[in-house]
Amino acid sequence: DGSLGVRIPKNEFCQQLIKQFGKAIISTSANYYQKPFPLAFQDIDETIVQKVDCIVDQKYANHSSNLPSSILKIKTNGEFTIIR
Repeated sequence: DGSLGVRIPKNEFCQQLIKQFGKAIISTSANYYQKPFPLAFQDIDETIVQKVDCIVDQKYANHSSNLPSSILKIKTNGEFTIIR
């Protein structure tokens, strides 16, 4: 539908990485469509792990929550729908 998803990380490592790059980082989910999201790195499907360009050392991971990010769809008039 022409929409764009943006995630604003709270993790300090991610914020510093974005600052160093000077632009947004593109990523995808660590699970396949309509499959359960992984609760930990070892739960990520190995076929996904084998296809990525870079895996960040787990010492930089933010372990504060194992829940997926919230997703809101915001229209140009300010109305929004909670997707997840």
